[in-house]
Amino acid sequence: MKSDKKIIILTENLGKGHIKVANVLKNEISKQLDIEVEILDYLGVAGKIFENGVSYIYKNLIENFPNLYKMSYEYNDKNKPYGLIDSMIGAKLKQNLGGDLSNIIFISTFPNATAGISSLNAYKKYTVITDYTVHGGWIYDKIDGYFVANEKGLDTLKKHGINEKNIYITGIPIPKEFYEKRNVRESKKMFNIDIHKKTILIMGGGDGVIKDAINLIQSLEEEYNVIVITGKNIKLKEKLDKIDFKNTTILGFVENISQIMDITDIAISKSGGISMTELNAKRIPILIYNAIPGQEKGNADFFEENKAGMQISNFNKIKITIKHILNGKIQLDGKIVDRRYKAIDKIINIIRKDL
Repeated sequence: MKSDKKIIILTENLGKGHIKVANVLKNEISKQLDIEVEILDYLGVAGKIFENGVSYIYKNLIENFPNLYKMSYEYNDKNKPYGLIDSMIGAKLKQNLGGDLSNIIFISTFPNATAGISSLNAYKKYTVITDYTVHGGWIYDKIDGYFVANEKGLDTLKKHGINEKNIYITGIPIPKEFYEKRNVRESKKMFNIDIHKKTILIMGGGDGVIKDAINLIQSLEEEYNVIVITGKNIKLKEKLDKIDFKNTTILGFVENISQIMDITDIAISKSGGISMTELNAKRIPILIYNAIPGQEKGNADFFEENKAGMQISNFNKIKITIKHILNGKIQLDGKIVDRRYKAIDKIINIIRKDL
């Protein structure tokens, strides 16, 4: 029997991780629960101009003023960063939904959205925290359930006065395909790369992380297969496509990232919570290049502490570090992601009990 409730997942296009989490939630909830599910852009509720303005400021701070972004991040961690504007967006969201939220289950994958729904009188309100540390901007009263990555997240929420019964250690939800690994030899044939060479994956181009990596790529392809994913950074892909690489595959935005990870031996990546989770689920060692201040630095620190990743800020050290990982001198075999009990299933089982 179809539930009379409706699930609304709130997300935002400030970093692709929030959207990926929203999509995996929608897809799996639709498969496992007989309930209507919808994804909404939270900031878009206030209008496209507002959403685009916030997105521009956010990306400009990260790319051009990282120290200012760090100061803002640290200030907002200790103070309630979202107030009047999010209250207004929350009120607008309620109005758009007809005013009566008694049958609505909200799931937030974005800090501002948690602020916006915190005062709304909905049936249930959940928050999925998409990083390995918990920023103060996620923490608001009157949320029925917080889904966190680890014990550290639980401890942080408790210190901020959140009742432990409302905190669930689930891990970060990713598509189930990342918990599996296909036959490497066959997968290399499919991608038409040398089956006898190790493969290095360089990713994070959507935010320009690898824009200065040409010399690195050329040095690595002497010994390894190199796959570069530039994401939606079209200019970067066009720039790399003009170079006569010998043993490097340049890809833009891809849908088959799980298959590419199947043939990856080491990844050089930024430290977004979702991409790090996907890589660790595949048990791929991660070299984290120049983690930006804030949540990504927190993710990088957590992975380094748990020997699943290593931070590096000098391109000239990457090649020798790769050698040390492959020959066992550096161990990056930390198993952060629990592959037996998938995060998405844990979350859905909790929601199911509340229906």
